[in-house]
Amino acid sequence: MEEELQGIQQEETPEYWAFISYSHHDKRLARKFVQELSKQVVPPPFRRQIKRQSKRFDSVFLDEHEVAAGAELDEKLKTPLRRSLTLIVICSPFAVGSPYVSAEISYFASLGKAKRILCLIASGVPNASDDGRPELECFPLPLRMRLDANGTSTTTPRPLLERPLAAAVGQESATDWQRALAQIVSGILEISQGELRRHRRRRIIRATSLIVGMLAVLSAAVTSYEYFFNTEQITFYEDYARRWGEWQGINPISADGMRGRGSTLAFVSSSRGRRPAEIRLVNSAGQCPVDGLSSVLGSEITQQCSSRRGCSVKFKYQTDGSIEKEEVLDQFGKPIEGFTYTGPSVATFVEAQFPCSRGASGISYVVFERVNQGEQAGFDQTVRFLGNDKSPRPNSLGAYGYRFDRDSKGRLLSRTNLGPTGEIWWSEGFARIEYERDNNGRVTRAQMKGADGKPFLNKEGYSGWRNKYDERGNRVEFAVIGLDTKPILDKNGVAGVRSKFDERGNEIGTVLFGINGNPTWNKYGVAGWHSKYDERGNKIEDAYGGIDGQSVSGKDGYLGRRNKYDERGNVVEATYIGPDGKPILSKDGSAGWRSKYDERGNLLESTTVGVNGEPIFSKDSSPRAVFTFNEAGRRIQVEFFGLDGKLTLNMMAMRDGVQNMMTVATKSKRRISVSMAKRLS
Repeated sequence: MEEELQGIQQEETPEYWAFISYSHHDKRLARKFVQELSKQVVPPPFRRQIKRQSKRFDSVFLDEHEVAAGAELDEKLKTPLRRSLTLIVICSPFAVGSPYVSAEISYFASLGKAKRILCLIASGVPNASDDGRPELECFPLPLRMRLDANGTSTTTPRPLLERPLAAAVGQESATDWQRALAQIVSGILEISQGELRRHRRRRIIRATSLIVGMLAVLSAAVTSYEYFFNTEQITFYEDYARRWGEWQGINPISADGMRGRGSTLAFVSSSRGRRPAEIRLVNSAGQCPVDGLSSVLGSEITQQCSSRRGCSVKFKYQTDGSIEKEEVLDQFGKPIEGFTYTGPSVATFVEAQFPCSRGASGISYVVFERVNQGEQAGFDQTVRFLGNDKSPRPNSLGAYGYRFDRDSKGRLLSRTNLGPTGEIWWSEGFARIEYERDNNGRVTRAQMKGADGKPFLNKEGYSGWRNKYDERGNRVEFAVIGLDTKPILDKNGVAGVRSKFDERGNEIGTVLFGINGNPTWNKYGVAGWHSKYDERGNKIEDAYGGIDGQSVSGKDGYLGRRNKYDERGNVVEATYIGPDGKPILSKDGSAGWRSKYDERGNLLESTTVGVNGEPIFSKDSSPRAVFTFNEAGRRIQVEFFGLDGKLTLNMMAMRDGVQNMMTVATKSKRRISVSMAKRLS
């Protein structure tokens, strides 16, 4: 072996761009790949990397001969392996079962060229064995296990980020081939796809510069191009799914239809049919809803000491059309989180520094595995979270990743929580959630299950829920179910909630009901509530309701609450109201509060007030609290002041100023379960 390695080190310039390693069951795709690769132009600076100095990738070794199972690798294959710049493995479950493919990988790695192994997926799922699905595995063993000095697989698994990145051709459309070839070519040349695009642009510029007589026409064409492609086009959808990393809208909505909904995704592009440059979450008034977008990590992007929330997503694409960067912005246009793809399925994750409750997750990498064939090709199949040291890292909900099952349109059918080694994992009180949908794709039933696949009752006292919708897609009924999928009371004594919406999609009334479907009280003395909104969709008034629908006072001592907002949508004044519509003291001794925010949405000051608007001590709050933030937006100091304006230390607790509209409603079934169900749906 030592003599062989010495001979290899003295080998002349490689003869082949690549050696194609494949199972003969995948011969059709291997031939197609070689055909498509041979059409690709080699940038001039790289043409001397092989003997022929070819202008195209047409010098590739593809063994067309059938070989006997178990036969050893002979010199007829070792020679072209030594003389190849790169090894490209056509990955599939057939390749996993091929001793020749494994032998070719091991031998190529033993030559000191393990980093020059590339993969193209024909079928199957990369690293499926890690999830207990070996029948779907498409990576041969030498790609998944560490190799010794002789190229022999050991029993030590390779970390995910040390395994080769794989290109996939999905349904083998022209776009799929273009994307896969760009990944493979950049891998052969050991350059980034961005650098490959720059070389291709230079070639195009050189060719274009020869057409001097077309400059005038070109100028006019550019003007027309900019006019057409810079014209903003907006399409509306109920939901989305990532396909090959790009957001794909689910359940389209007309412009008139979105005006009757409380929350809609607006896909903004420069022309119809093109990829979106931005996606905005909007209500019927075009404003960002209070709930905001969820994180790619699966958790909500909300905080207690700031009004910041995810309101839009902006994208950056590579010249071959593949996604390069995704960034979530708040209502002020400031980044909250984002990730940049370093390969087809690995992205570096960055989250902004948050003021208080939403601390950094410590997640640095997000690793995607995607369906490679069939109607679901391109949809995320699993997503996993890694720390800076590339070891598994949980999100704020305790999950190390998720596995998804979707239909052909990308609509979610189930979500399974994953643990640090890909095992089924308990998070948020369950291990798996399954969905049933109607003909419009809306969730009609959700069932939570344990690691054993059986339904169970969560800490709120139910096993799942059923939904009903109006013609605009607003959820008008939410009902919890038990292990037998029949109606059940949750721990607050409620079986569900019915909602009423105005013509703008604002939820203006709700009624809690029992197992028999009749209105009922919850344990906080509330049977429903009524709401009013301003023209921007901000909730300006809430009032508790009784069995008969009339307004009642809750156990906190007030009938409802009125809110005032600043121009940015922050609640700057909240007042508890009594039966006469006037300010009233709640049981904690306050009649409301006033708040101030900076331009970043950070809460700067909160003042507890009495019925006349004067500062007042309450049961759990000092009259005034002042918050200080550093330049990065992190809260670094909280000071409490008494009625005399001096610092006080007798503060027991503090009213936050951006908590949910009504304390009793927050504690009720509706404000807990529906919030979770909305995110999980």
